[in-house]
Amino acid sequence: MPRPIMGLLLAAAMAAGTVWLGWWTLPVLAAVWGLRHAPLDAALAAALSWGGLLVWQAARAPVVVLAERLSGIFPLPSWAVLLLTPLFAALLAWSAAAVSHRLAPRPPSNRGDR
Repeated sequence: MPRPIMGLLLAAAMAAGTVWLGWWTLPVLAAVWGLRHAPLDAALAAALSWGGLLVWQAARAPVVVLAERLSGIFPLPSWAVLLLTPLFAALLAWSAAAVSHRLAPRPPSNRGDR
């Protein structure tokens, strides 16, 4: 299966898992992804999934009003608060995928170095 399609499927699974089971499904799916794939792909899929959820919620609820209120708490403009959501998801997924990618057993190489 082509890499972009797999990334979109991962993003859809992360979004669905977040909606149905909670935020913690994102690092779990990213860790499973990292066993065989690059951590950066998991980070991109996570940013896409939570960015999509943010857009979906903005169509249903006053997300911009919430961002403006949060910008009163944090010393950030409201647009930066909105950008932090997919950035947080990307960092969370990347870290989980990077750990599992590093710990995953690798098949022996055929180069002859044993």
